[in-house]
Amino acid sequence: MIVDYLGKTYRSYEAFTRGRVWKIRRGRWLKKNGPFCRACSATGALALHHYEYWHDRFGDEPDESLVALCHGKRSCHSTAHVYVDSGRHESRRAATEAFIRDSRNHGRKVKARRSWVRRVLRRVFAPAVE
Repeated sequence: MIVDYLGKTYRSYEAFTRGRVWKIRRGRWLKKNGPFCRACSATGALALHHYEYWHDRFGDEPDESLVALCHGKRSCHSTAHVYVDSGRHESRRAATEAFIRDSRNHGRKVKARRSWVRRVLRRVFAPAVE
């Protein structure tokens, strides 16, 4: 059972995240901090991931305890939970930050690799100058 900061009870955490209190809290956070995934910069379907839970303040958490992660096709939010559940990090916050850092580094590497491939293909398929 989940109880929000106003004292309203919910059967589950999922029921809480579908409720009015969370929708308002989520909207305020996204408006203040920007509606994009902190791991891959995607916009669209976003979830607010908790760096840590404030069990006595559900819906009234400090902004610093939340981070936006995409919740769509690629789902950075799900991958962040894999990092958290792995047990390789000392805290939920450390696991989430490690995931965001790894994801950003991966994006940079992919971009550099694509650029290199384009340069090579241009050289290979460039018309021969005679």
